[in-house]
Amino acid sequence: MINYYQKISKVPLMIMTDTESGPGIRLSGIEKFPCRLTLGALENDSLIYEMGKAVAGQFKRAGVNINLAAPAAGSKDHPGNSVINFRPSGENPGRAADIETMYLKGLQENGIMSIKGITDFAVAEETEVSGQGTEIGILKYINQPEKTITSIDGKSETKKPSPEMIDEMCRKVLAAKYWSGLNRIQKIDTENISEEIMSPSAKALVRDLYASSLTLLKNEDNILPLRNLDIVRIAVLSIGKNSVDRFQERAGDYTKISAFRVDPADHEQADRILDTLSHYDIVLAGIYDNGGQSGQSRAGSGTDGHLPVFLEKLVSSNKTVAAYFGDPRELKSLEALQKADGLIVAYEENDYTEDLSAQLIFGGTGAAGTLPVTINDRWQAGFGLKTTGRQRLQYGFPENAGLSSALLHARIDSLAETGLAAQAYPGCEVIVARKGVVVFPKTYGYQTYDKRVAMEKGDLFDLASVTKISSSLPGLMILETEGRFSTDALLGDYIPEFRHSDKGGLLMKDLLAHQAGLTPSIVPWRKTVKK
Repeated sequence: MINYYQKISKVPLMIMTDTESGPGIRLSGIEKFPCRLTLGALENDSLIYEMGKAVAGQFKRAGVNINLAAPAAGSKDHPGNSVINFRPSGENPGRAADIETMYLKGLQENGIMSIKGITDFAVAEETEVSGQGTEIGILKYINQPEKTITSIDGKSETKKPSPEMIDEMCRKVLAAKYWSGLNRIQKIDTENISEEIMSPSAKALVRDLYASSLTLLKNEDNILPLRNLDIVRIAVLSIGKNSVDRFQERAGDYTKISAFRVDPADHEQADRILDTLSHYDIVLAGIYDNGGQSGQSRAGSGTDGHLPVFLEKLVSSNKTVAAYFGDPRELKSLEALQKADGLIVAYEENDYTEDLSAQLIFGGTGAAGTLPVTINDRWQAGFGLKTTGRQRLQYGFPENAGLSSALLHARIDSLAETGLAAQAYPGCEVIVARKGVVVFPKTYGYQTYDKRVAMEKGDLFDLASVTKISSSLPGLMILETEGRFSTDALLGDYIPEFRHSDKGGLLMKDLLAHQAGLTPSIVPWRKTVKK
């Protein structure tokens, strides 16, 4: 659409949009950056600047020059309206201003103009005539074109602008267009545009932003990160979702878990689940605020009047660590969570927050966020407990560990597929970790050559010939450095019993390279099965 309008226009058009968290808010298929409330939990301002920088790159790739999203500094609690509640970055005006300043700085220093201010309740045509809202004094939008034109004519008759004023405003507009590269029309290349707007580096930044926002409110007896995973029985409970979620999946990457789902309004199911959970040592509970940022919150409304009752029973009978995915102010109506052994606020419900909350629980990432808003007297704005990350492997994108997703995937995919084509193996699983971050977990092929069962993450392998690599070969390497072994010697030189047999003349290098002509393998267990 932008290409079309630029083509039919006599002059290059300045394109504006209204997006607080990047183009993902307006464009389908593009992930959005964290909302302002989530950003308010961050203590790392450099990440907020990087977000502004990344969003600027996304806008420029999409052909957008100005972001009209108005900063919302300061916070008011609007019960039941989670759209408004998620827009401000916190209740501390000074901190909110710092966040907006860093974000806007990232935008402006990387080629995107931003809004100067906004008049929320001005009369429509008055605002349109004055050009309020942008620093260069241009109209943001026109709701009523005819009234606006009439009003402009009227203004001209009663107070005719001076030529100097007109020249100044025109110079501002032309300078802004030149600064944006609009001294000439530039056609947007639409090939791979979605992938380039939401690049791997952008996804890695989104992941870092969410990881830094997670806020730990309770950690009784330092239960987090979880310890003794080999002996504790762990259940992961999803409250408010109908399918296995990323929270449960990621927990399963760290240890053996049992996954459950429950609807607190279904009393029979809830009682049955509670009875089952009583047999576990620890329950990890993911509590989902399905209202998100687009509707009424679940915690205190509708069928979720049953939620506080269910949570009271859960935390009273189980050692519980809860992760709440939603507006933290809704925790006012969930007083039972004050009794939980661990409590994490994740602010938003998406794959990133679910994944990272599980990583925090197991020590992959640490808790670094602080509350941007007050919940109650106990948990006020600025509160947040800390834990240390990297106590176990964490999971992220290659860019989170200084690698290139494109290069890594291309090289490993090529190598793995070459092995499959040569039938070196029927299938495999490749895991790459760097700097304590698992950045590439992928499976290829099938479990057997008859291709009956595809390889899946977590499949167990029968590792053969490990002894040669882990013990024999290092030992021979040491002996070679000491001058007591040579790959050019014969088997009979080192094992006298073979000296006068048909094996005595075998070269050691051929034996080590599996090219000495011996039987490839002898598998006794095959004689114990019929099929």
